[in-house]
Amino acid sequence: MGARARLYPSLRLTLSAFVLLPVLLLLAVGGWLALASLERQTMARMQEDVRLVAETLRRPLAYSLELGRLGTVESALLSARRLGPVYGIYVYDRDGERVASVGTRRGEISTEDVRALADDGERTADFEELGGEEMFSYFQPLTDAGGQIIGLLQVTRRGEDFDAYLTRLRLGALGLLLLTGMLMTGILLLGHHRAVGRHVRGMREAMRRVAAGAYHQRVPGQGPAELRALAQGINGMLDAVQRSHAELDRRRESELALRARLARSEKMAAIGQLAAGVAHELGTPLATVDGHAQRALREQDTLPAQAREGFDSIRAEVARMVNIVRQLMDVGRRNPLDRRDVAAATLVRRALTQLPDARAGAGASAVPDIEIALPTPTPQLPVESVRSEQALVNLLDNARQAARHRVRLSWYEAGDGRGFVVEDDGPGIPSDAARHVFEPFYTTKQVGEGTGLGLAVVHSVAEAHEGEVRVDPSPLGGARFTLVLAPPADAA
Repeated sequence: MGARARLYPSLRLTLSAFVLLPVLLLLAVGGWLALASLERQTMARMQEDVRLVAETLRRPLAYSLELGRLGTVESALLSARRLGPVYGIYVYDRDGERVASVGTRRGEISTEDVRALADDGERTADFEELGGEEMFSYFQPLTDAGGQIIGLLQVTRRGEDFDAYLTRLRLGALGLLLLTGMLMTGILLLGHHRAVGRHVRGMREAMRRVAAGAYHQRVPGQGPAELRALAQGINGMLDAVQRSHAELDRRRESELALRARLARSEKMAAIGQLAAGVAHELGTPLATVDGHAQRALREQDTLPAQAREGFDSIRAEVARMVNIVRQLMDVGRRNPLDRRDVAAATLVRRALTQLPDARAGAGASAVPDIEIALPTPTPQLPVESVRSEQALVNLLDNARQAARHRVRLSWYEAGDGRGFVVEDDGPGIPSDAARHVFEPFYTTKQVGEGTGLGLAVVHSVAEAHEGEVRVDPSPLGGARFTLVLAPPADAA
């Protein structure tokens, strides 16, 4: 089993975990601390409200109690209910007896407690369980004009008032915290999408296309500087990979071409060995046959006409066989070249003088003229003159045999080298045959009209000069052969 693919969190999840979550936690802690402080302040304010009610009642109640005006005390207590949210107000005399009260009596305390608080003479406040209910009580001693304690004032408020208010405060704070968290989450997600997410998706889509085989695809450089730098780096890597692939393809093609040339060289070497053997084995017998036929023709006065024709035919066939042997030796020749600078016009002139006067089986009038188009002044070529002339002879003779009316020889100079172009207005060469025309013994002519060695000799000459020969359609309508024999002038 292969290793299981690991799942990694997305950038959005990572941002949420390492940015949003800590911020929300800090916000929650800060909110909790702020809420605790606010609760303490609220509790103190509510207690202060009760204290203010007691302070407001202290003087009028002490004065009325000192004068024994209990009705005034009752009136003061009734009016005090409107001063603030209190639950009960109680007034006790010096002996701890309740003198007057307003509100529920659940908050009353015992006589002993009243006496103890009165004797203490201090203001006190506290939460306590009174009448089965938690209450907040504030005790205020009442004094006469001489400062003597004559009673005790108790103001109460239910504890659940405090709890209800704090609960509402906590719920409001929690709602605000949740709303803030949702807003921050929405802002973060929207910011991630606008600033990072959509650009990262574009990069992922581009890489998906590259993985699918679209090697020309490049990552869009958009978004923040970091993403642009990342896209630039990825595109640089893709460019390098593409260059590497192109270089590998070029080397692969070069290797294939080198193998093909090596195979052809081995084939040519085998043909050269065969040609040498054929020349050695057939040279002497052919010379003997030709010599006997020639001596017999010297006695032509005594020979019948039919015998003379027979000997002439023998000599013609012997000459044809000698020519085949010579072409075989030219194809297999691997001797070092004797390069010398020769004018292109000189090579052409010598080649023209070596051409046969007519096509085989046709009269001289059937041979088309050759159009010559060379630059002036004529360029120089570093070639072996004899073999280069033979290549031109073979190309021109092949063109004359294929042409209807026109054969043209022109100068060739381009980035791959210098040489000649020979073209005609004949039927041309089919594309399937063009791949084989330079192979030895391959011919498109009828049996007996060609040996299939002429273009193989041209190829051998071009290869020996480290050049090439290629064929393609000609603007004249036939075939166009380009023979490259020398490097470009600036590289020579």
